[in-house]
Amino acid sequence: MAQSTNPIRVVVVGGSYAGSGALKTLYAASKSQIPSMHITLIDQGTHYFHMIGFPKAIVDLAYAAKSFLPFANLPCHQFICARMTSVLDAHHLQLDNGDTVEFDYLVLATGSRTPAPSKVQGKSKEDGLAEITRLSVAIEAAKSVLVIGGGAVGVEIAGQIAAKYSGSDKQVTIVHGGDRLLPAYYKSGLSSATVSKLKQLGVRVVLNERVDVPEDFGFESHIGHAVLKGASGDEYSSDVQILATGLRTESDFLGPLEQDSEEPLRTDHGTIRVLPTMQMRGPYTNIFVPGDNNDYPVSCKYGFKAEMQGDVAAANIKKLIQGKPLGNWSDWVDAIFVPIGPKMGVAQVVGLVVPSLIADWTVRLAKSGDYFLWLVKTHYKGL
Repeated sequence: MAQSTNPIRVVVVGGSYAGSGALKTLYAASKSQIPSMHITLIDQGTHYFHMIGFPKAIVDLAYAAKSFLPFANLPCHQFICARMTSVLDAHHLQLDNGDTVEFDYLVLATGSRTPAPSKVQGKSKEDGLAEITRLSVAIEAAKSVLVIGGGAVGVEIAGQIAAKYSGSDKQVTIVHGGDRLLPAYYKSGLSSATVSKLKQLGVRVVLNERVDVPEDFGFESHIGHAVLKGASGDEYSSDVQILATGLRTESDFLGPLEQDSEEPLRTDHGTIRVLPTMQMRGPYTNIFVPGDNNDYPVSCKYGFKAEMQGDVAAANIKKLIQGKPLGNWSDWVDAIFVPIGPKMGVAQVVGLVVPSLIADWTVRLAKSGDYFLWLVKTHYKGL
């Protein structure tokens, strides 16, 4: 198929895992196969924060400082630091600075939100690092730390804090609403091993308990003594509280598009409906939605899977331009590695729980050192 000499405008909104994965593939295509492609990245922050490494960052400020990477160094032709407020139609979006951006292809890699302080609120490296520093200093001074939520992130946070302050009188408690730690789609033996290793570090584990968290529990509210009540009636007193309670998505920016679509673009939960090609369902075949904001199940909401989806979205944009058949994303990776402090961990691979000592060694080798920060840096130019 003959290539047009007119610029092909590809816009990627969001520079985290799905967005950076898409950018890497798109930029490579623009350098070799489609030189007319012009790639724009839009993100409301100046820096990406490596959220996977948050549990390590709060106990290692030197690592935290390395975990902020400038979006301007991602592979693209233009970076716009602004927040997208709406997708106006099939070829225009609106920014909070009043500008309208035109596109031929759009990648909505807007991700998800997690509660503070697990989600850094600052839009610059300076502000984000200041938040983590305040939390880290508060954890060091605290006599007690409460972690609410027993998924992988909550487990890793509790394990890192307990290991860092092993031998002190600091009490770390993790409270989880389910009857076992980690997502239920993993083996129960993985949860049992997790509880055992957390207890080795002195962590108090409370299951089947839902803590009543105030609606206005903002970032600063997590630093300072608080007494929270559980559904059981028990009270949990702590000097620092960390929420690790799941993902929330934002998709109201699709409002203008929905008015012109004969079928719903979003689910009742607000996630965006997609095809296996990562294209948004409905008439807008030039819009792709990889990552946490799409309607794939929660088992797909991991950074490395979002990156894989971003790569599929980018590859399919290239195929659309070239007039080739599109490919599908499939969730073929069945593995989880959960550090519990720097020396221990649990793992499940292809449905099998890895034996304890082997899991410790595997997790240390694969993840505990820098939580895959080295791999993320390969997406950036000059880093």
